[in-house]
Amino acid sequence: MLSNGMVFYPGTGASSTTYPVIMGEQATRELFGAQAQNASALVRTSTGTSPDALATQLQGEQLSSSLVATPIESEIRQQFDSSTAFFRLMQGFLALGLGVGITGLGVVMVRAVRERRRTIGILRALGFRARTVQRSFLWESTFIAVEGIVLGSLLGVLTTWLMYSNSAAFEGLEGGFPVEWTSICVLAAATFAASLLATIGPARRAAAIRPALAVRVTE
Repeated sequence: MLSNGMVFYPGTGASSTTYPVIMGEQATRELFGAQAQNASALVRTSTGTSPDALATQLQGEQLSSSLVATPIESEIRQQFDSSTAFFRLMQGFLALGLGVGITGLGVVMVRAVRERRRTIGILRALGFRARTVQRSFLWESTFIAVEGIVLGSLLGVLTTWLMYSNSAAFEGLEGGFPVEWTSICVLAAATFAASLLATIGPARRAAAIRPALAVRVTE
């Protein structure tokens, strides 16, 4: 079950290097001579052998030698699952913030209708139609929603680009900075539609205000 490929480190002399050398044992001995030291070994399991079970068995048998057996596939899969779970958590927080923002926009429009009740009544008394009042509130909410979507998208792309440019994990990658324009457009369209749904109710209530009741002065 052991392959012929081994991982060796050169000796710890003054002129030695610190990076691992992956090659066969004979070639390593010929290149580094007596300075070559076994640091670890690549193990290839046979058909039907579980890498996790083999790692547990090897560590149990070589406990006195402090052997550390790491299944590479399981380790990579675990790291990938951890990264995926972290990104899912971040997406959940972003979705929560987006929902709070849309709800906040609806609350702002409800307060705007209540605070402008007398103004709306005067406009209606001067001849403004209910559709005009409703459209004015929809246009106002549309402007706020579009401003937030554009600024959020630009800041998100800029932040991601800064992380991509300054992170050592992406050094050496070719192909430029990838931007998921399709996902951004779909998310922006869904946010815009949700914002309109959150504000269409207050806009209709503003259009339904009666002029006589809105401008009435109460003692």
